Amino acid sequence: MTLTDQAYETIEEQICTLVLPPGASLSEIKLSEQLGIGKTPVREALQRLKYDGLITITPRRGAMVTSIDIQSQLRVLEVRRVIEPLTISLATTRATAPQRESLARLAGAMREAGDAAESITLIRLDAEFNQLVVDAAQNDLARRTMASINAHCRRFWFQYYKSVGDAATEAHLHADIADAIARNAPADADRASHLLLDYFQRFTRKTLDL
Repeated sequence: MTLTDQAYETIEEQICTLVLPPGASLSEIKLSEQLGIGKTPVREALQRLKYDGLITITPRRGAMVTSIDIQSQLRVLEVRRVIEPLTISLATTRATAPQRESLARLAGAMREAGDAAESITLIRLDAEFNQLVVDAAQNDLARRTMASINAHCRRFWFQYYKSVGDAATEAHLHADIADAIARNAPADADRASHLLLDYFQRFTRKTLDL
């Protein structure tokens, strides 16, 4: 993993878990000092986060975390409903034996964390799950697209899961996908992916009533 990857993963997690909330200003210098990573990798990480839509960068004002918007999230789900089942289908057929073993292990960990409602653990396991799936899919365009989609969905989930969510249900739905890929079961993986997408659609719409 490069220093840029390390900086990106750390800052992205802080944004998704609202340690860096919407509207927060990001200082390249302060982030560099906090992470113990040079300014160049931090600058490159911020550019990736801008591409993902998690921050904006403007002259003189610098970087700022974007807002969480329900209507925008519904549009994210429109794209996710098309891209994610394809990515999961590719992963199911292309995954290597070690990747299938990792996904099988991850399924168990996600169920355990979901049942215990361990939100930070779930966020991290979800990031690991997403990375394993796009790696197994072996499609760079899907990788770049899903990176942005997954980041927005993790942050939205963390914002609202206590109000309208069900950590155990969400974790088990992810685990079912991981299990299906691990077993090289395309029909099961496709079915599980659509069940997860249906759940997120309901979850997002419930936030409209808050």
